[in-house]
Amino acid sequence: MMLTDNRTPTWFFYPGWVAAGAISIPIAWYVTWAIISQIVSIVGGSIVVEGESRITEDLIGVYVLVPALGLVMGVLQYFLLGRYLPRMGWWIGATVLGWVLPMALLRLATFGSIPGLGIDPMWRGAVGFGILGASLGLCQWLVLRRRIPRAAWWILAGVVGWGMAGVFSGESISSQLDVIAVALLPPTAASIAWWSLLEKLPARSLRSTNS
Repeated sequence: MMLTDNRTPTWFFYPGWVAAGAISIPIAWYVTWAIISQIVSIVGGSIVVEGESRITEDLIGVYVLVPALGLVMGVLQYFLLGRYLPRMGWWIGATVLGWVLPMALLRLATFGSIPGLGIDPMWRGAVGFGILGASLGLCQWLVLRRRIPRAAWWILAGVVGWGMAGVFSGESISSQLDVIAVALLPPTAASIAWWSLLEKLPARSLRSTNS
């Protein structure tokens, strides 16, 4: 079954998608800082974990930032997509899930510390970000698969876009160039994928069922 009630996006959709992806990162950082500041004001600047004192911000930062990124990105993308595809509310939850699912693995992934992988340090960033792109693409594909044909290409776009960002930034984001790569390459790859997928959608039509 495929649900259709679509219209072809205007030109604004594609740079809008890139802009939404780019601004998601600073917005999520601000939201994370605001949340962590409140937590620090309650529990203090350090927490004792297994007898060892840890800085609160360092300990919980990623666990706040990752869901915040998923939520902010999902909401901004939803407002863009909602004009062209029907019933996209699940997109927000899928985007949050896509960010959260690989978090445990990515926390392990210096990859060199995982026996048997032996991945060259130069490629660890590409692999790590590629896993994130695959997770996002797969979760979002679950929302898209009954709305657009050939939706599986969306997963590939996620892997390519985020993998390229990882090639440029490496394992850590430590420079302005790294930030630009992570902010722009994934949504640019996604906007190209959208152009391929959405431009071929049938014009606005009655909901139909296709076997």
